[in-house]
Amino acid sequence: MASQALAACAPPAACSIYDADAASACVMWSPSAGAASYAVEMRAAGDEAWTTLSKTLKACKCRKKGLDASRAYEFRVAAVDAAGAVGEFSGIAKVASRADVAQQPAPVVSAVDGESVTVQWSGGEGPYALQYAAEEDLRADATTPWRLAAASVNGTVAKKKNLDGGKRYAFRVKPADASGYEWSRASETALIPRAAPFMARCFGTDLVNKSGGKRTTGPSLAGKIVAAAGRPFEVVWLSCERDPEAFSSTFAQFPFLAVPFDNDERERALGNFKVSGIPRLVILGPDGRELVNNAVGMSLSIATVDGWMRQAKGHK
Repeated sequence: MASQALAACAPPAACSIYDADAASACVMWSPSAGAASYAVEMRAAGDEAWTTLSKTLKACKCRKKGLDASRAYEFRVAAVDAAGAVGEFSGIAKVASRADVAQQPAPVVSAVDGESVTVQWSGGEGPYALQYAAEEDLRADATTPWRLAAASVNGTVAKKKNLDGGKRYAFRVKPADASGYEWSRASETALIPRAAPFMARCFGTDLVNKSGGKRTTGPSLAGKIVAAAGRPFEVVWLSCERDPEAFSSTFAQFPFLAVPFDNDERERALGNFKVSGIPRLVILGPDGRELVNNAVGMSLSIATVDGWMRQAKGHK
């Protein structure tokens, strides 16, 4: 029985160093089919014996703190089956001595939408270089998947666009012109939400701005982002106007994108939302579920908006 369980839990195909600083290192690995948990071991370079850090890790990432910056270290990972048997260990991931390494703090994710991530950082002197990587690529091999987001950023905030929905991304930064600096530790990963299929079905494949330019209803709803009680919302105008001239006249007053006047989806959406009078503000969750039939006149307090967000997640 044990041998069969072990055979089902092959070692992680890849074990790599996600990031490191003078006092810690983070190891990341690819999932193993059939694994109930993972065992992680480490040793200082040159030592024979391995030290077990854990045998019950559920995530495919582990950070070890309290390292000696003057020493190099090695890590390895094995899958653990449901009976607690530890399988074969992966290849070794190595961390070099960090005694003379200069790094600035890891960047912090400050905003995420359907296709972009905004990060900010401190320390060092600009201009800065910024890199990004998809977490799934880092799990496969942390040495190659980092890509350049910007070669020279004068400030301490940057936005990376055109990211793929459903993926998690990490970022790292360093002074672009300073010698002796290595890349910072990686940021926490940011998840780009997947496109909500109902959005295109409900509002059509394209939205339009007041100048007539189109934007695809893609990874995000593609509407105007506004802040309600400090929370980001996308707003799209669904017109009840009876002719194109009235549509254009009213639309000129709004900063939002709109469903084009001549789109069949506009009439269909008005019917779906049972619009019989204006003004009307319908609050939708990310799955298309109607949270509030008409929020006109409601106070956009933190409590109100957070209540909508809890409701969207299925909590009362």
